[in-house]
Amino acid sequence: MRRELSADETLSEEAVRLRSHAPQAWDDFLAALDAYYRDAAEKTVSASPASLPNAQGRAQALRALVGTLAQAPETVQRMKGTQ
Repeated sequence: MRRELSADETLSEEAVRLRSHAPQAWDDFLAALDAYYRDAAEKTVSASPASLPNAQGRAQALRALVGTLAQAPETVQRMKGTQ
């Protein structure tokens, strides 16, 4: 019986599936998303005090997403080892 996957595991499986169909496009997308995250993180430096929590939250969410997608192949390999 297969256990229920977490949201990160499901996202990782789908990311690996997309990556296998178009590796270069996937790498380009991940690089663009990382640049987008870095831009959002940089904008926290100049955010007004009122908008700082939103800017930080956005940067943190993007960092987590980039990390999950970048680690997707390792996550899927680890999952295969525990099934």
